[in-house]
Amino acid sequence: MRKALRRLATALALGLLAACAGQGGQELKTASDQTAAEKRAAIRLQLAVGYYQDGKYDIALDEVKQSIAANPQYADAYGVRALIYNAMGQYPLADDNYQQALKIAPRNPELANNYGAFLCQSAGKPVPAMKYFDAALQNPAYQTPVSALVNAGACSLKTGHYEVAERYLLEALRYNPDMPAINAGLARVYY
Repeated sequence: MRKALRRLATALALGLLAACAGQGGQELKTASDQTAAEKRAAIRLQLAVGYYQDGKYDIALDEVKQSIAANPQYADAYGVRALIYNAMGQYPLADDNYQQALKIAPRNPELANNYGAFLCQSAGKPVPAMKYFDAALQNPAYQTPVSALVNAGACSLKTGHYEVAERYLLEALRYNPDMPAINAGLARVYY
């Protein structure tokens, strides 16, 4: 759980940096270039993450709503709201928010990985989940590919595709040989 929260915080920071990047031949947009609304949205989202980590889901949802009100195109806000709804067992609402986040930021690897994990674990749809893990892994800017590799391996195990699971998990092992989830997944493959 702590690793997932750390990944979430890292993803939010990376998402914020990516959102600040300029396009074309323009200069890169930095934090000082953010509009007041973008700053408000980022601060509200940081508060939401804190409340989410503390299990205060109602307050976290209120903060996310304020973040989205300040910046309706803030994909990470929809992603965090999806995580909160998932934790609350509100799976249709979580699904809607993941889809909205990916509509805004279709190439965001963290969102793709998180949606894939949601589909595989909470929604019981392991087959469609695989395309989201693969999309995350195909993004060369993805900072935590081991997460998507482990998730794809675990999801492949659910579908009985042991060779595919082995491939994903062995690749994850190259990134982090000490991660218990990798070794547990490989033990299941070889068992």
